[in-house]
Formats: sequence, C-alpha cells, structure tokens
Amino acid sequence: MVKEFLIVNDFSPYKNSTYFPFSKHLFPVCKEADQKNILYLFHSLHPFYSNCSQYTMKYRYINTEYLDSVSGGDDSIMLEIINMFREQAVEMHNEMKMLLAEKNYVNLGLLAHKAKSSVAIMGMTDLAGMLKTFELQAKEGKEPGQYESWVNRFGNDTAEAMKELDDLVKLKSGT
Repeated sequence: MVKEFLIVNDFSPYKNSTYFPFSKHLFPVCKEADQKNILYLFHSLHPFYSNCSQYTMKYRYINTEYLDSVSGGDDSIMLEIINMFREQAVEMHNEMKMLLAEKNYVNLGLLAHKAKSSVAIMGMTDLAGMLKTFELQAKEGKEPGQYESWVNRFGNDTAEAMKELDDLVKLKSGT
C-alpha cells in the first residue's frame, strides 16, 4: 500500500495526519516515492533550512545526518572521517578477498567485525547488520558458501558509498 502524507504546521486542521512537523507550508498529498524530492526541494528553497543537512534524503548508502552527528557538524572532521573510511574500505576489501581465498575464516570474521565499525560510522546500517552476521558465521566457520557474496557486497556497497561521499564532499565544498 502506498502511504500518502501532508507537510503542514502544528495548527493545521490536518494535524493528526502524517506530516513533517518542521514545515509551516501545506503541500498537496503525494505518494511516498515523492517524499525525497519534496524534502530536497523544501530544503533547497526554504531559507531557514538551506544550511541544514539538506542532502540527507538524497543518498542510498550513506546517512549524512549520522555523519554530521559523528563529526559534530565540523566539515574538516567529516572530511578526515571520509578519507579514513576511503583508505580502510579498500584495504579491508582486499584483505577479505585474500582471507577468503586462504579459507582463513576466523580472521575473516575478525575483519568483518572491524569493517562493521567502519561502515557504521558512515551510517550504513544495512551493511553493518550483514557484517555482524558475517562476523559471527565466519568465526565459527558456518555457511562458508555465503562468504563470497558477503565479501562482494561489502566491496560493492563501499564503492557506491565512496561515490556518494565524493558527491557530498563536492556539495559541501561548493564545487
């Protein structure tokens, strides 16, 4: 079922509807699929919210709100975190492939634990959940047939996250 929602203020007759409480504007009812576009448009047009984390809804892999909170809103700290993630993700993916080829499952599980922390900082909760499962399974040598797909997913998701992070850095730097 497609959920519909309104963007209204607290004094609206639609107060009990699903809405964004920070808005003082009434928008027409729209499909949930349009939510991201409307929120992005609202942030880009509304002067008060133009400096907020307006790109939060735009990305599929990273969570910019979480990244903002981890960095305390400091762009230089955020850039440092992003650069560390970029280096670590590539190294971890290469090491995962090597450990998988060697069938060194215990160390693969330990590396999945380390990787889980790195992706969690980027707000990649789905991947962090998968890595938790990977960690537990690999440490016990259970379901080794799954490991290759998990290593590939880690590589694919972190590569996509890096593209999004590149975009975020460009947006924040204004280039």
